[in-house]
Amino acid sequence: MIIMRIKGGLGNQMFQYALGCKLSLEHNSDLKLDLSWFEGQKKRVFELDQFNINVKIADNDYIRELIPFSSHRVVRGFSRHIQKWLPAAERLVYMESKPGFFDPQVVEIKGNKYLDGYWQSEKYFKNVENQIRARFTLNQPLSNDDMELAKEMAGNRNSVGVHIRRRDYVTDHWIMRSHYICTPDYYLETMQFINDQLNGNAFFYVFSDDPEWCQTGLKNASQYRIVSTRTRSNVNELILMSNCRHAIISNSSFGWWAAWLIDNPEKIVISPKKWFYNHAAPDIPAEHWITYQHETSNDGKYIDIPYAKSRYLEKYNRELNLESPQAFSEKLQWLKLYDHDPFYSTLADMFAVREYISEKIGEDYVKQLFGVYQSSSEIEWKKLPDRFVLKATHGCG
Repeated sequence: MIIMRIKGGLGNQMFQYALGCKLSLEHNSDLKLDLSWFEGQKKRVFELDQFNINVKIADNDYIRELIPFSSHRVVRGFSRHIQKWLPAAERLVYMESKPGFFDPQVVEIKGNKYLDGYWQSEKYFKNVENQIRARFTLNQPLSNDDMELAKEMAGNRNSVGVHIRRRDYVTDHWIMRSHYICTPDYYLETMQFINDQLNGNAFFYVFSDDPEWCQTGLKNASQYRIVSTRTRSNVNELILMSNCRHAIISNSSFGWWAAWLIDNPEKIVISPKKWFYNHAAPDIPAEHWITYQHETSNDGKYIDIPYAKSRYLEKYNRELNLESPQAFSEKLQWLKLYDHDPFYSTLADMFAVREYISEKIGEDYVKQLFGVYQSSSEIEWKKLPDRFVLKATHGCG
């Protein structure tokens, strides 16, 4: 039996189910879903039951039998991480080790397994693509208006679905620390790029969790229509977008699935090159998709400033005033955001600044230096005096 832990929003739930479905089909084993992550959740709900999927829920007693100490949150988490060090075939719990990277071992596992991860790559289920597509169809029809719109999109060979993810990406600094933000420059540049590919005939259907922003944020774009509403379900929104012939997506699993489900062998799909803020994700974009890097000169305006404002509001419970900073803390934020003299890097580097001090006021004011090393293996400990200080170049004090 395969038990898949389901968590996150709709797109993440689809990735998790797709891998579980693939393992179930190939090994002729049952697939059950652990929905315990949603207990107490206020932002996310389980949404896969709106597809043509025979959902089987994992029994808590069976999960406790499979996973030692599963009823104790702290011990359960420790136990799961211990499993990482076991050979893949011996693990009862298989946890994703590096999001954004395909793990070939997971597709080979057999027997009773509990899987916990995001599994964001079509490489996990590409060989059962037809079965996945069949399952990710609606079990209830679209509204009459949406059905007419879907026909319009499907009938226009130059229709392009554009997915814009904003709300929590630009307001929650914890999310902003890990997820890159696709800026207006990205959307406008990719819309121009794909319009050129379609000989200037592209018509854009815009889907977003922030349709109000799209009314001004895309004001310089060519022909487009904002489709999203506050009343349509996430599943219906995703399926509606998949009726377009081409797609531009943000770094969001929701947009990923809408683009992947487009039934057009000649589709053009553009995905951001940068998915996460602090690490690569080479296996998330699907085969034949175009990964696009936009002009980044305005990233400070669209990324750094919203991040600083979000953190400041949480810390001080007041808005950050950058137009006319008064408080010392506001002035510090202003300097970080707008005063980018490259000389500051020299001053902050404890090794590089030595030369500057020596030139300005003399070598007598610089401490004796015994060595500079790139790694600990280079240090010749026996040549050092009995008493010394070992510091990183970015250290203080």
